[in-house]
Amino acid sequence: MKRTLTPENKHIAILWGGDSGERLVSAQTADAISDALLDMAYTPHLIDLCNNWQAQIYNAKPGFVFIAAHGGIGEDGTVQHQLELLGYPYNGSGVMACSFAWDKGTAKEHFAAAGLDVAGEIRTTTDELPMLADETPTSPMVVKPAQGGSTQGITLVDNANDWPKAHARLMDANATDVLLEEYIPGRELTVAVLEDPHTGPRVLGVMEITLPALQGIYTEQQKYDSERHGHRVPTDLPEFVMKKLERDALAAHKALGCRGLTRIDFRYDEASSRLVALELNALPGLTPSSLCTDIAARQGYSMSDLIHALIQDGLWQQQHHQRKTA
Repeated sequence: MKRTLTPENKHIAILWGGDSGERLVSAQTADAISDALLDMAYTPHLIDLCNNWQAQIYNAKPGFVFIAAHGGIGEDGTVQHQLELLGYPYNGSGVMACSFAWDKGTAKEHFAAAGLDVAGEIRTTTDELPMLADETPTSPMVVKPAQGGSTQGITLVDNANDWPKAHARLMDANATDVLLEEYIPGRELTVAVLEDPHTGPRVLGVMEITLPALQGIYTEQQKYDSERHGHRVPTDLPEFVMKKLERDALAAHKALGCRGLTRIDFRYDEASSRLVALELNALPGLTPSSLCTDIAARQGYSMSDLIHALIQDGLWQQQHHQRKTA
């Protein structure tokens, strides 16, 4: 029988916000988590990462800390490290896994080492991009920040006129490190993986992101605008592709040492049957329109069910860590 773990008290701190470009998405995630915690008779405390959050947590003395931040210190391992020093259990992946996932190039190195197919890339900086653009072939490629989420600053470059637009978007996203990545044509697929403290990670579900025909990539605006994009279960994928998709998603999750809930993005080129792992989100959004929320709901998970599962894994992870270091 599985043992249900219980926080030391019913007060749950929700860390959200901060000064990243994903602050608005973080606020929506935090609100959804707060509502779910209230439904489970917990007392949520919303704490903005911009407002001396360590002191606020110390004063609140929560039984658990739920990280609802997106981007910046909430996803790169900084907050996770601080919480471990403070001794609080939290949801999701640990310090190193978050650090690996945060840098897309580093994540792909781990994917490749685990046997996954990844897109070729050139690594550069925003400052060097204009000079590099003159030397780079104009075949389609994706220009994107090496760190960050919500597809901020991303551009599909398929002719010389797209380079200035790509540079401007990177500047708007305050990107420093940049990836010029091989463009993989085909279908955009994403897989949610959920950790069970008793049995390990399992695939929660697969979703296809339907894109406007001329766009070619999944942009930040489309991600949070339900009128411009859709999610659908890809029932027409061959069985061998579905099995490989699930197998590769689990391999990616394990390759970075992740915990909790992760979302791994893929491209599938039907013409070549090539399935390419793009990146892993170690702290995916849980807004009403988020991909993981949609996937979980289609598997019968309410938001409360999902939050409960993440709290269970976070508590187990702290206990396991304490046992290993005792």
